[in-house]
Amino acid sequence: LKTGFIVALLNHSTIIVTLDADGQHDAKYIRELTAPIERNEAEIVSGSRFIRNSISEVTTHRKIGIKFFNWIMGIITNQPHTDCTSGFKAIKAECLRSVFDELKENQYGTLEFLIKLSKRDIRLIEVPIPLIENPISSKGVLKFGYNLLRTIITYT
Repeated sequence: LKTGFIVALLNHSTIIVTLDADGQHDAKYIRELTAPIERNEAEIVSGSRFIRNSISEVTTHRKIGIKFFNWIMGIITNQPHTDCTSGFKAIKAECLRSVFDELKENQYGTLEFLIKLSKRDIRLIEVPIPLIENPISSKGVLKFGYNLLRTIITYT
């Protein structure tokens, strides 16, 4: 992500969009993410798979984990989250530039990014995106949960 951020900023991009490489995000919804920034309603827009979709489609352990991390991040950022681990985001370039030098996390940067932004006066909104469940994950459940928690503790 950092390399992509550098390239986008060097090329004078005004909005940067990120999406995970595991097939859970459909690029055809990029416009839904960028529109609120273009209308000056937010500096960062996060795609949420759980605003309109039922999380009943997700395994029980993942449901519990998502609710837990949304709750923790809501306390830390003083803002409710429905999908804090979503990698599908649109970010206003000035917003990214304001925290770029502080970003250290290589693997779980979404949470670090949200934590750092919450310490600034930055408007974040979530918009609904479809849930595309990836049944094959390279991340073990416990390892993934541990690393998310480690990221939160490290950057809070």
